Amino acid sequence: MAALSPFSSQINIIKPITSHTDPILRLSYIPSAPAFTVRDILSALSNAKSPPFSVAISYPPSPEHLAHRIHQTEQRELLIRLAVSVVIAIPTFIIGIVYMSLLKREEPGRVFFEENIWAGQVSRGEWALFILATPVMLYCAQVSALRPAHMHQLLMAANYTGIPSSVH
Repeated sequence: MAALSPFSSQINIIKPITSHTDPILRLSYIPSAPAFTVRDILSALSNAKSPPFSVAISYPPSPEHLAHRIHQTEQRELLIRLAVSVVIAIPTFIIGIVYMSLLKREEPGRVFFEENIWAGQVSRGEWALFILATPVMLYCAQVSALRPAHMHQLLMAANYTGIPSSVH
């Protein structure tokens, strides 16, 4: 930080550079144009020989940028859930509709899926449908189960705050 020593009375270093893995310097200053501006600080850091710096002003992400990233993450998660649902829907349709309803009773596929297993009255096809439907209901449909609850809470909060303000 020897490069900033000429400005020691004019700047306040909030976070110094401690390592090359975290090369962000945070400082505050009060400009007094034209004698002292941010350009003076940038040129002093750029001209430093030991160690040489690549200087740029870093801005924190804006709320809009953060919201956009959150929106992209939610869209990606919804796409994954949709893809899992579609992939599971194909064998579910084949087992539930084709094998258990459309084929003749004598077909070996239908006989296989209508056979009772595990000492009960539940057929192999029903077990297969149960096993296929479980991840869809617990993972893929979780969004549609949770969002209405959040919307209900929001609507209830809006009703409580909206009633006193609408009465005059």
